[in-house]
Amino acid sequence: MKNLKFILIIALFLTISCSFNLGEKAEQNANEANRAADNMMVENPLKAEDEGLNKTVFSDDVKKKNAAQTGCTNLKRNGMKLDKKQTFPVDFAPFNGSCFATFHEPDFDDPPLGEKFYIYKNGKEIFEFPEQNQAATYTVKAVAFEDLNGDNLIDIIVVGSVGEKSGSVYSNQVFTNTSQDFYTDRDANMKLDDFTKISEIKNFVKKNKDIFFP
Repeated sequence: MKNLKFILIIALFLTISCSFNLGEKAEQNANEANRAADNMMVENPLKAEDEGLNKTVFSDDVKKKNAAQTGCTNLKRNGMKLDKKQTFPVDFAPFNGSCFATFHEPDFDDPPLGEKFYIYKNGKEIFEFPEQNQAATYTVKAVAFEDLNGDNLIDIIVVGSVGEKSGSVYSNQVFTNTSQDFYTDRDANMKLDDFTKISEIKNFVKKNKDIFFP
C-alpha cells in the first residue's frame, strides 16, 4: 500500500511538472511570434501601402529607421540642408526604391525655411516637384502618401506654411500621380489653404476629385 501511494505521488508530480513545462513553452512560443511580427513591422513599413494605408500610421522611430536603411538620411544638395523629419523612403510607381527628400536653407533650421522637395534615387535627384511655393519662409509641416482617387496610384499631400516665425499662413498642395510623374494644379491647391491637417485635406480632395484629378 505504501509503495502504491509513493507511485501515485510520483505520477502526480510528473504530471504537474509536464503541464508547467508545456505552459511555459507555449508562452515562450507566443512571445517569439509576437517579436517576429514586431520585427516585420519595423523592417517592412512600406508594405502598408499595398493595403491602402498611409505610411504615417508608423511611428517616427520606424520611419527614421527605414529612411536610414534606404539611404534617405544622407542625401546632399548644394547650398541646402536636408530636413530629415520631412524626408521619407518611397516605394511606389513611378519612383520605386526612392526618397521623398526635403531640403531647406542651411542658415534657417528652427524652423527650417525656404524648403523645397524632390525625389532622389541612389543619392541623386531624379524628379523636382512642379509649382512649389517659392517663399523664402516656406516650411513643410507634414507629408502624406495615399491613393486619393482610387486609381491604385499613390498621390502625395504636402502641408506647408509661410511665415512660421511671424504668424504663419498655410500653403498646402496635392500632387497627383500620373504613373509617370506628379502633377499639381495651383488653382485647386488654393482651395486647401484653410486646412491645417492631413485628414482635412484628404477628405476635401476625395469629395472634390474633379478639381484635383482632371
